[in-house]
Amino acid sequence: MTRVRHLGIIPDGGRRWARRSGVSLLDSYCLSMARLCEAAGTLFGAGVDEISIYLLSKANLRRSAAELDAISVAIGQLLEGMLQLGPSIAAAGDLSLVRPELRTAVERAAATPPKTDRRTNLCIAHDPIDEVNAARRASDGGDLFRYLWVRTSVDLVVRTGGAQTLSNFLPLQCAYARIVFRDELFNDLSVDGLVDSVRGHERREWLYGE
Repeated sequence: MTRVRHLGIIPDGGRRWARRSGVSLLDSYCLSMARLCEAAGTLFGAGVDEISIYLLSKANLRRSAAELDAISVAIGQLLEGMLQLGPSIAAAGDLSLVRPELRTAVERAAATPPKTDRRTNLCIAHDPIDEVNAARRASDGGDLFRYLWVRTSVDLVVRTGGAQTLSNFLPLQCAYARIVFRDELFNDLSVDGLVDSVRGHERREWLYGE
């Protein structure tokens, strides 16, 4: 059995779910963050060591002020939930590009001592070119991977919402990752459904270039 140690999640479909359900973007995003916390707690308990979540790409920062307000507030709720779970929290992105209140909240969460040996990477204002450039400046000719924002390879990516693309999600770390595309919008995917995607991957035998 191939255990998933590092899981990537692309929780797509929040805007579509808000329109379909007749609720505000804030309500939809907050539900997504609550689901992410619930899923993280279950997955950490099931043996996953590290979870990377694609919350906000650099390109997403061109969205409307109202949408960025909503996602910023929702990410703040996600941070509170993650602090209760106790993993280490790291930002994978250029926080200088986000709103000061969000940047402060992320930096405070990242500075909080973890209660467990689990890890969470939150991709916020993320762009892989920025990540590589930052790593090259820091590495001074050393092992580039050690200086990336996310420093371990992803085993499995689960993306909801029907789109079959990684959308620039950690391309170096996902070089050998398996990818599960779910048609459900993220708020319609149960925690059991997410766990089933992980377990289905683990039951298969994978030959990585062998």
